[in-house]
Amino acid sequence: MSVRQTILAVLTLGPAYGLQLHDEVELRTCREGTLNVGQVYSTLGRLKTAGLVACDTVTAGGLPLYELTPEGRQEAHSWLGTAQPVSGSAWGDMMDHVLLAVSLPGQDPLPLIRAYEEAWRGISSQKRIQDVGSAAVPGRRLARAQAEAERLLAHSALAWLEQIRIDPSEFTIAMQSERPRRGRRPVRLLQQTEKIQSRGASDRGGAQLGTSAVRST
Repeated sequence: MSVRQTILAVLTLGPAYGLQLHDEVELRTCREGTLNVGQVYSTLGRLKTAGLVACDTVTAGGLPLYELTPEGRQEAHSWLGTAQPVSGSAWGDMMDHVLLAVSLPGQDPLPLIRAYEEAWRGISSQKRIQDVGSAAVPGRRLARAQAEAERLLAHSALAWLEQIRIDPSEFTIAMQSERPRRGRRPVRLLQQTEKIQSRGASDRGGAQLGTSAVRST
């Protein structure tokens, strides 16, 4: 998922400095690997050049504060309400997108969740096994196995989105006022992050087990 978009989304909560943005993004998403602090600052530089963020004030400690311009706010809200293309390889991006949206106070995540549900239903209907053809034709057996794997993944995605949709407010996290220490997160927030990330991991794991079962046949 784009670092550019995640930074813009977090800035909808208000002005923040670079390291704070780094920690807020890591708190609210389940990225594979850690986010490089330098990447955050280089992205902020590009966003400033593009006129999407401004940096006109500093903290009491002299740290530059970044905030959204009207154009940046418009782009952030557009991204927060628009589902990205879905497929097996896009599972992690979808999960980060949804988790970030539900974590933001004042942001209604339901349009985004519904958009992803519609997209995954489309994948599910397109990958019906009977549409692939007879398994007796060379190559069709593999195509049928792939279709079944993608159908199972779509089913898992829809189940996970339904869990999140029940009470999105459960996952809301306010902007952290305490200056974060590099490499560490508050225990309470870490536990909350692990809770919402585990839901995605368990559903994805179920889909992967289903995929393995298909391949083993």
